Amino acid sequence: MTEDWHAQAFYRISAYGVIRNKVGHLLMVNEHGFFTLPGGGWEYGEDLHEALKRELHEEIALVSDFRDRIIAALPMYNENKSAWQMLILSEIIYDKLKFSVGADATETKWLAIEDIDISLLSNKLVQEALQWVEN
Repeated sequence: MTEDWHAQAFYRISAYGVIRNKVGHLLMVNEHGFFTLPGGGWEYGEDLHEALKRELHEEIALVSDFRDRIIAALPMYNENKSAWQMLILSEIIYDKLKFSVGADATETKWLAIEDIDISLLSNKLVQEALQWVEN
């Protein structure tokens, strides 16, 4: 087996964070012209916390310490890529939140969940994930 066997695998696991402010609004990021929850691909060799930490730094330049708690694991078959995808959705728990716009995003915004137009989100798994997030 080659060292990069995982690059040829027919699946993709992503880790996304649900970050709320004191009034319950969700932190969303604008990435490639679409708003989404902060997160992305879980890289080979990382544990979940490491994947979340890296992705949150890339998208919201997060420097705060945090804990995470899995809310949902959502599988989906992607017809376009002929591959399975799974989104691991985690609540991000923090004492103090220090962030800005990261290198992989163009904007961050706090939004009330009822103000988010799910049909405009970046992908179907994120759309489904938001349905798991309680008001």
